[in-house]
Amino acid sequence: KIEQATAEECREAYAIWINC
Repeated sequence: KIEQATAEECREAYAIWINC
């Protein structure tokens, strides 16, 4: 995902893709 994610998604995907 490129859009802003929730805290749970961010915490899971941060290391791979998402910038919080």
